[in-house]
Amino acid sequence: EDAGERVRVSSNQDPNKMFRYPLKVKPAGTVSYFDQRSNFFSLSTLMKNPMYVIMGVTALAAVFLPRMLDKDALEEMQREMARMQDQRSGEGGGSGRQAQVTR
Repeated sequence: EDAGERVRVSSNQDPNKMFRYPLKVKPAGTVSYFDQRSNFFSLSTLMKNPMYVIMGVTALAAVFLPRMLDKDALEEMQREMARMQDQRSGEGGGSGRQAQVTR
């Protein structure tokens, strides 16, 4: 062995205490370098993603908003849509085709 390749190891508590080489060291514990992956379809994961929140709100609105509309308002909206279609078909635009409105 060369004098330059010698390894000297001492304790932090007592620098005068020297250890023999090679050191035999037991592990104190395990280190986790990576985060544990959560379940893909958990509700908390879905609620953290804005895309899924917007999709859920849209689906709820599609289901519950028609039920919340007043029946009179719904009938008036249908009459208004039919009137607008009648106006479009009356203008024609010279295309030769006219839309038929069924009531």
